[in-house]
Amino acid sequence: MNELPKFTFTPMDKAPDPDLGTARIPVDRYTDPKFMALEDQHIWSKTWLLAGAVCDVAEAGDYFVFENLRESILVTRASDGEIRAFYNV
Repeated sequence: MNELPKFTFTPMDKAPDPDLGTARIPVDRYTDPKFMALEDQHIWSKTWLLAGAVCDVAEAGDYFVFENLRESILVTRASDGEIRAFYNV
């Protein structure tokens, strides 16, 4: 039988929490279209996003639309039970 390796560290040991300071976030970070475009370009288009939960498409034929800035994704459960997602164009 194969044994799992014994680790002597955890991810928290490898990467301590960064000091983010105590300054307030400027209000324009929430309202500035230019900042939103930068977030879209550098963050939201480059990472996995949660579109919804499995229970949102519990039965065959169930669907919902996930909107992410400039993209619209249709998520559905097919008749074979698989969950599928399509660009909503």
